[in-house]
Amino acid sequence: MKITLITLAQYAAIAEGNKLVIAGTIDQLEVQRVGGGPITEKMPIGLPPFFIAVSAHCSIAEGTEHVMQLMIRDQDGNPVLPEPIALGTWTLRINKYGRPMRHNQVIAVNGLALPGPGDYTFELQDNGQPTEGGETPLYIVDTTPEQ
Repeated sequence: MKITLITLAQYAAIAEGNKLVIAGTIDQLEVQRVGGGPITEKMPIGLPPFFIAVSAHCSIAEGTEHVMQLMIRDQDGNPVLPEPIALGTWTLRINKYGRPMRHNQVIAVNGLALPGPGDYTFELQDNGQPTEGGETPLYIVDTTPEQ
């Protein structure tokens, strides 16, 4: 499976005719600590609700059923969560004109917390393996003024 588009957004939906609608793409969040002061250790950051918009292509030889997961990694490539987030089985429809199968997917994310400021990567996996082109970054920047 090849991912031709993956982005984080304030809003995303699938419209009539399998059209992907995306509004307010996100790759950076700025956070400030209450009370200020320097960072002495990682502080969990609760993320606001957001969406992951994905457009995927694959050939019939790769099959029509794909068990998808989302892995979140820190700047060192280490998993942030103990297990990937299960995204269920994506079923792709055969293109009657012989073109690669295309699948658009929108994933709503609510209640996700990351360990603290830093650079993160959201990585799509197909049957436990990273997908081609299936990564997008999220940078969390601490903008708390020094006291």
